[in-house]
Amino acid sequence: MNDLRINEEAKTLLKSVIGGKLIKYRHDPFTITPSFTIQGEIFFEDKIIRVRSEETIADFFEAGEEEISALFIEKIAEEDAVSACIGVKQIDFPVGEKIKDVWVVDEAIQEFVGNKPGEIYDLTRGIIFILEDMQLGFEKDIWLSVEIYPRKGDDVLKDFQRLGTDLKGWPKGCMSKNKRAVYSLLNGHVISEEANESGEDPAAD
Repeated sequence: MNDLRINEEAKTLLKSVIGGKLIKYRHDPFTITPSFTIQGEIFFEDKIIRVRSEETIADFFEAGEEEISALFIEKIAEEDAVSACIGVKQIDFPVGEKIKDVWVVDEAIQEFVGNKPGEIYDLTRGIIFILEDMQLGFEKDIWLSVEIYPRKGDDVLKDFQRLGTDLKGWPKGCMSKNKRAVYSLLNGHVISEEANESGEDPAAD
């Protein structure tokens, strides 16, 4: 089992901002896709939190050890709120709204080989700030990418990538069962759950 979900320290940090004000967020300019590379920052009244997608070594199904991107949440100093890319100036996006809750979007992918259950890959897909008049989310891209997609609107979860898109398909005789759960850090309640399956890729070996 590969557990690449955010840890308890990160969840405690996110929970600590509930009831406070989200001042602004900051990230690199968009280029090809509406996403930023590796890291962005969120500014609160008394702290700055970095949202980071970084490659980490994990035993990824039949591929063996692979560099897989995982989401990390950490408190940083203001002087560290800069781009991960040399020479890139980040852009500020004002918000100025009170935080009512923070949701965490976790997923689990379980491989099946010849109908027998195999490894489970757990990950945090994203976080969503529930504000007074809108939602602000940050979604990690597929497992080989360090891109993060900011999502803003009334229901940002509907803009997240479809469950199961980390893997476009499996080798012959394999498939996966995928689950997504969204839960509140305010009270621990489950906001929503969904499940689907990913089948074979005809082009795979």
